[in-house]
Amino acid sequence: MDNHVRNQISALQNLGLGNSAKDIVQDLLAEKVEQLDSPTAKRYQEMVDILEQMDAYKQTEKSDKGTRRNAN
Repeated sequence: MDNHVRNQISALQNLGLGNSAKDIVQDLLAEKVEQLDSPTAKRYQEMVDILEQMDAYKQTEKSDKGTRRNAN
């Protein structure tokens, strides 16, 4: 994310449209997702689920490496 996008999010936050940048981005994403037609929304959710599973797998790998490193 570049500086211009961060500045726009900060401006929205300063206007009271969210308590944090994360809140604002989540609200904007929710609005965009609500506009998707049903098949696209389904594909979107499938993609998010896959990406979340990949994140969880990577986190498990990091934790396993740390455990093995501490055992040596």
